[in-house]
Amino acid sequence: MYNKLKSLIRKYRISTHVIAVYQLVKSHILFLIVRDEKTVKFQYRKMMGRELDLKNPITFNEKIQWLKLNDRNPDYSNLVDKLEVRSYVKNKIGEQYLNKLYRVFNNVDEISIDKLPGKFVLKTTHDSGGIIVCKNKNEVNWATELLKFRLRLKQNYYFLSREYHYKNVKPKVICEELLEDNKYGDLLDFKIFCFNGKPSYIQVDIDRFTNHKRNFYDINWNLMEFKMVYENSNKVIEKPENLVEMLSCAEKLSENIIFCRVDFFEVNQKIIFGEITFFPEAGYGKITPEEYEINLGELIKLK
Repeated sequence: MYNKLKSLIRKYRISTHVIAVYQLVKSHILFLIVRDEKTVKFQYRKMMGRELDLKNPITFNEKIQWLKLNDRNPDYSNLVDKLEVRSYVKNKIGEQYLNKLYRVFNNVDEISIDKLPGKFVLKTTHDSGGIIVCKNKNEVNWATELLKFRLRLKQNYYFLSREYHYKNVKPKVICEELLEDNKYGDLLDFKIFCFNGKPSYIQVDIDRFTNHKRNFYDINWNLMEFKMVYENSNKVIEKPENLVEMLSCAEKLSENIIFCRVDFFEVNQKIIFGEITFFPEAGYGKITPEEYEINLGELIKLK
């Protein structure tokens, strides 16, 4: 089946996004019968260039892998589900922090583009990266984009890198309001690293679709010297006007969680919740200088 799918992708020159989804589905099959620990160790060695120590994890990424395998709170599935997490956010910090939700679709066949606004965002609820940012629905190749979603809805994201919280999330598609801010070119989101319910660092990605850069700041908005995967940006990123409120919201949402990342947008002086992530870069994001791998790891207090 997958060879036939691959030939169709080549024949019709379907976008690289769809090819990426094909690889996700393929990995699902390849790792279906492999134990989680063996898969995680193999991927860690391949991505990080060293063996994974699960008996005595020290670094940030080692502890992220340990959490993948050992911190399997069933409630966390609702926190990574982009639809169900809305109820959690509403109960913890209030409905005013949620982006406007237009529609919920159980499958691609339910999506009627004609009935949607002129611009919007489509997201898959059960994985990472399943998003269509539509600024003008008349300029989108919907056959290609919806095929991408059709393939995504058939795969279980858990199997890709064994992020257990995704395993039982029901695949759906949600349509939300398109948030826009032209101040920095792309809409910035502020990704707050929370350790044992306490915000410590803020990740900001700049020019993600052109020349991807990434900065880290402390909670007082001092630029940090460490990097994760991407180089730092030379652009001056001003401190969010509502940073204190943003940090307070992150603290409430991360309460009683060993580690998570809570993401927000700031649009027109208003804070909008983005998502909650438990395993940044799936636990394979190299941090340099390496001493910060250990420093951040020390902040994760394993039970």
